[in-house]
Amino acid sequence: DLKLVAAADIVLDPAGNNVLPGGDSEDDLGASGTAWRKLFVDDIDLNGQGDISMGGTGRIDLDADDDTSIRASADDVITFEAGGVDVAFLASTGLKIKDNAGIAFGDSNEAVVKYDEDTSDNLLFSGVDLRLSDDQKLNLGAGADGSFEFDANGDSVVQYAGVALRIGHGANTALQFRDSTIFVHSPSDGELKASADN
Repeated sequence: DLKLVAAADIVLDPAGNNVLPGGDSEDDLGASGTAWRKLFVDDIDLNGQGDISMGGTGRIDLDADDDTSIRASADDVITFEAGGVDVAFLASTGLKIKDNAGIAFGDSNEAVVKYDEDTSDNLLFSGVDLRLSDDQKLNLGAGADGSFEFDANGDSVVQYAGVALRIGHGANTALQFRDSTIFVHSPSDGELKASADN
């Protein structure tokens, strides 16, 4: 081995502007258990081969103030940070979005889906209309026990199929037609009443 010891920095300034190994892909910079502490470079080019192995919980910072990053927060978990906040986690079980953060669609966030834990504890869709294509079903239940569908290939109607469909629960629920003054409801057990404004 060749060992260089200097009281100050060691400056390499080759006329050809390159410090080269003995041959292509033949030599390493550092060794297992003897690593360089930090690498300051303007660009890394793997030349279409090789890997980057970080190990542990190392992170890649992506902006100037080092608060937007990708890192392994735990074994087999990739964490995405933005603005100092962990917003998404990717594991073998799938992608997880943090509470009250949304998935936005469109250049101006025209549609957003998010889990609204703070106010309603619901999955909330906001923005543009949500549309199902012709003859596609909205299935309910673990076994698709009930479904709604716009039957374009049949009678061009919205139809329900499956288990019994119950309208509300209690005397104050009504099925309205045209406006709130024309409706069918069940004001008490065993009673079905139709009401109209005329």
